[in-house]
Amino acid sequence: MSTAEPEQPTSDRLPYGVKLLRIFKEPTVAFIVSMVWSPDGTRVATGSSDKTMRVWEVSSGELLHTSEVYASTVREVEWSPDGRRGFRV
Repeated sequence: MSTAEPEQPTSDRLPYGVKLLRIFKEPTVAFIVSMVWSPDGTRVATGSSDKTMRVWEVSSGELLHTSEVYASTVREVEWSPDGRRGFRV
């Protein structure tokens, strides 16, 4: 059994013109299937295949909030008009 860390994406493996800004460490094996920046650019909301929506701090990569109340994969997320809350659409 290998204890090696999973391979992390690097900027040399990205398509031309794409810049790696931050790697968010998903706390589960779920896939992030949707993502949206907050209006002020400081947070990101993600929707995942494990039926959760998460809010992340962009500057640190810190997970700020998790909502686990959805019945299926969260395929689309948005921010409230005032930018204070992320929500599933």
